Amino acid sequence: IILPTVDLGPDTSLTCATTMLTLGGGANASGPEFTYQWRVVEGNITTPLTEPTVVIDQEGIYRLTIENTNTGCRDSSTVFITQSDQVPFVDAGPNLDFFCDTDSLILQGSTSVALENASISWSGPCLESSSDSLALVGSCPGMYILSVADQSTGCSKTDTMTVRSSSIVP
Repeated sequence: IILPTVDLGPDTSLTCATTMLTLGGGANASGPEFTYQWRVVEGNITTPLTEPTVVIDQEGIYRLTIENTNTGCRDSSTVFITQSDQVPFVDAGPNLDFFCDTDSLILQGSTSVALENASISWSGPCLESSSDSLALVGSCPGMYILSVADQSTGCSKTDTMTVRSSSIVP
């Protein structure tokens, strides 16, 4: 007698970088004598519910039951999928004035992403220092954009600030 075995593995998460997951397969029982039935609670399966593996694209509770059609024996496994797409806080800083006697300004951004997990980049018309840190030097008026990606989740966000031209002497 071949008993069905099923193990969907540990609970896991969808992220900004991983928007779909394949569940099933692996060490689960397979062969012509087995049938597969997937059930879902508050989730979404994008492939047929009677296959050994399915593709999912939403958080939820997923359960696979495998039955040996020769013996009627069954086994089931459940996995919990969460959504972990915490978009980071990003602030390019306040708008600033570039006065006629100003050579450069320090632009100072901030983020909720731990710096060791952050991919930081600035873009703008006159970047005078490295654009891969939260602080940099700008030397002319214009719009500056700070982009931060959290490398641990794949989530990213941008924010803008403006350096205005001012003919007033401070």
